[in-house]
Amino acid sequence: MLATIITLGSTVLAQVVDDFLELPPVVVTPSRSARPLFDAPNSVALISNDELERNMYRTTPQILRDTPGIMVQETSPGQGSPFIRGFTAFRNIFLIDGVRLNNSVFRDGPNQYWNSVDPLSMESVEVLKGPGSVQYGSDGVGGVVSVNTLSPSAYGDDFEYGGRAYYRVSSAENSHMVRAESQVALDHRTGGDCRGILQTIW
Repeated sequence: MLATIITLGSTVLAQVVDDFLELPPVVVTPSRSARPLFDAPNSVALISNDELERNMYRTTPQILRDTPGIMVQETSPGQGSPFIRGFTAFRNIFLIDGVRLNNSVFRDGPNQYWNSVDPLSMESVEVLKGPGSVQYGSDGVGGVVSVNTLSPSAYGDDFEYGGRAYYRVSSAENSHMVRAESQVALDHRTGGDCRGILQTIW
């Protein structure tokens, strides 16, 4: 593998690996504007789509268990709650494409709400560890988790279609999970997708 690093002073702008230009990670959660991960003013973790596919997480809270500084309390496969900076439940804000999932009327303490979000619908996850109340509201005491969902890949100028299939098997919990997706686009503005998931544990 041949790699070339492009820098400006001490800042890494890009890296060329085997003729492919690899840009540094970009986050938007800390400042609400796109900036390189290492220039972010807060402690931030970025979980990319490659990591999500490689680790094959079963639930959304499990995505955060490998992030330094976060502990996930998981009572059962259907219930999990992350502790960020010592806080859990509604004291951490969970955003899906910028829209809040939780609020102050949610249960105080570990709960099941984060587990209701499909981990296979995520493109990337940004984790802001520490107070985020100024940008996102008074509940962001422990941190903010922002999920960017997958965008349809079939949109184009003409009729196009696409999709993907996913299968996960785990011997530890003796479970199988099957997922199928289909996408159809009439033009660059009109289209839709359909997703289905089946999970069995025996």
